[in-house]
Amino acid sequence: MIWRRALWGIGLSCWVGVVALATPALAASVEDKLETKSGKLIYHNVYASSRPDPSERAPKPVAVEPAAGGHVVGGQGYAWMAHPTGQKASSVLLLEKFAPSEVQVGQPFVYTIKVTNLTDQLVLQNVVVTDWLPEHFVLAGAEPQPQALSGGEAQWWLGELLPRAFKTIEVQGSANAEELLKPCGSVTYDTRLCLATTVVKPSVQVVMSAPASALLCDTIPLQVAVRNVGTGTAGDVTVESVLPPGLTTADGQGRLVFDAGTLPPGHLREFSAMAKAAQSGTYTLSSTASTGFGVVSASPTVVVQVQEPKLVVTKTGPARQFVHRELTYHIAVLNAGEVAADEVVVEDQIPADAAFVSATEGGWASGDKVVWRLGSLAPSASVRLGVTLRASREGTLNSTATVRARCSGTVSSSVQTAISTISAILLELADQADPVAVGESETYTIKVTNQGSAVDTNVRVTFWFEPNLQYVSSSGATIGTLQGDTVVFEPLQSLPPKTDAVWRVVLQGVSPGDTRSKVTLTSDELTRPVEETEATHIYE
Repeated sequence: MIWRRALWGIGLSCWVGVVALATPALAASVEDKLETKSGKLIYHNVYASSRPDPSERAPKPVAVEPAAGGHVVGGQGYAWMAHPTGQKASSVLLLEKFAPSEVQVGQPFVYTIKVTNLTDQLVLQNVVVTDWLPEHFVLAGAEPQPQALSGGEAQWWLGELLPRAFKTIEVQGSANAEELLKPCGSVTYDTRLCLATTVVKPSVQVVMSAPASALLCDTIPLQVAVRNVGTGTAGDVTVESVLPPGLTTADGQGRLVFDAGTLPPGHLREFSAMAKAAQSGTYTLSSTASTGFGVVSASPTVVVQVQEPKLVVTKTGPARQFVHRELTYHIAVLNAGEVAADEVVVEDQIPADAAFVSATEGGWASGDKVVWRLGSLAPSASVRLGVTLRASREGTLNSTATVRARCSGTVSSSVQTAISTISAILLELADQADPVAVGESETYTIKVTNQGSAVDTNVRVTFWFEPNLQYVSSSGATIGTLQGDTVVFEPLQSLPPKTDAVWRVVLQGVSPGDTRSKVTLTSDELTRPVEETEATHIYE
């Protein structure tokens, strides 16, 4: 920027007040004088007494330049000067002075200095008014006070004078002797030529936002906003976010890059993206914004806690049970995670060789599964479920329970139950006619029933009777042979579940009395014999 300083010195008229006898015979004449003093242009309006001081030589009248003027109106003296053209309409600065045309010795009076900027646009700098006070002028005060006062020279540093503005100085004092007072004044100022160049500073501010927490199965919304908070246009603005390990964009990228283009001052641009976490954990994110001029700004960091419910299921049940008996299993579900598990569903598989009997906690059979819909399960919360089945055949029963929830993987727990069968044998012995007479026959019926679930093999029946009975015959599921007082039947190879076998023995009464008959049963499944007796009364 190039500037020039112009220093202009303008001299203002000196005025002479007559401190003398104020008589009507005293008349004043005006003499104008233009001179140069110490590099400053000094203009004098001299008000001369008709009784001049013999010690002072009266100045000769000179032609007054248009740049200055002075006159007396109603006892008030006035002088002015316009600089630099001498014409108020075309000059820069007007300097005026107002004072009484006459005062008495010791009489207080005020004279005024006025400085006016005549221009419409020019600001005058460093305006300084200097006034040289006469020897016999006693200064009482000034408004404003002079910034410098030394050797009869007073200076007012008026500073800046705006276009068409003016400032005034009022000087108070008195004369202590009869003389012609000649306080002379001058004014200086600076002018500057300036070429304005606006200096701006672009400044970009970037802010990144994300939810404080998210579920592992969810996508995470990311927001980035960049604003030009500076005073100039920011060009080639680029916003970049490097994602932490384990976090990627929806298309698998490890960073986000946005082209914000050109940002005028105060303008804002926003961008959004979706991210996906590979695993639960804490992720810290931030963004940077840069411009083509190398301005770089970093956003405050944001932290996203990615969580997931962690379900644990445990199923317990009997290790062994007989076929057709009820089997009760217990299922415990625990949320071991730090966030609630929503939409929790438990399913228990019904094996092909089992039938649903009942379930607790509102579980119901749906096809080959028992289903519970538990809703939400808070962190560290658990629930206990029960299901009862019935096995229909011998073998190993595999029973598996699974649990799943939103944003949680499926977990399962299994139990194996050995389903066994058993042959439950019922042995019955009954006589047909009781009592019987000596010489009459009595038929004894032996019935063996397999009430169990397993085939009974090698079923052996032995019938024993007392001496007052005599063997006649035997028949039934197998052939019987008389061996003394015992009828031994050949083994029955197998007796299926829910079937029976019948044998009969016919005896004759030979002597009266109360007699007893007994049947004994053994088989491969029985660990000890089964016995049954029957009482028969024989009479004559």
